[in-house]
Amino acid sequence: MNCQKDGLDILIKSFSRISQQFPDYRLKIAGSPAYPEEKEILVNLVKQLMIEERVDFVGRLNRSEIPGFLLSSSVLVLARPDSKQAEGGFPTKLGEYLMTGNPVIVTDVGEISSYLENGRNAFIIQPGSENELAEKLALVLGDKEKSKSVGMEGRKAAERYFDFNNYVDRMRDFIMAIV
Repeated sequence: MNCQKDGLDILIKSFSRISQQFPDYRLKIAGSPAYPEEKEILVNLVKQLMIEERVDFVGRLNRSEIPGFLLSSSVLVLARPDSKQAEGGFPTKLGEYLMTGNPVIVTDVGEISSYLENGRNAFIIQPGSENELAEKLALVLGDKEKSKSVGMEGRKAAERYFDFNNYVDRMRDFIMAIV
């Protein structure tokens, strides 16, 4: 858990904006804090926004718990802020999120928009925009048919772009060509 890397503060603020409209949903945040003060900052933010009864800090999940946690989610959100790390890296958890077939909301950082298209196989927002994230959360939770369709297309995109099996032959041919 890290606000600077994962934008959890933005996610919490955005969720608070739509929480009254969708009373049956809870925000579940998994992971352990990057540093001890981080969780305290997030817990205080949740208290300040008066949504303590709607936010669960799940903590660190073991490897076997992660698939079930992701699959049981109504929407998966990756609210990475714009940063040098986000610009130069690609979040591996994005592939995991997409493979669930659940709708994914992700910020447009790095090369994400090279692989995903807003409203087709993911819901893409600008980094740092609490308003836009709240709007997409409301869209996803309010339009289950559209969200399911986008989620399934996201799974197809993950299978196409992020499944190593699609690249084994190319890698073998490349290595054989230089040996």
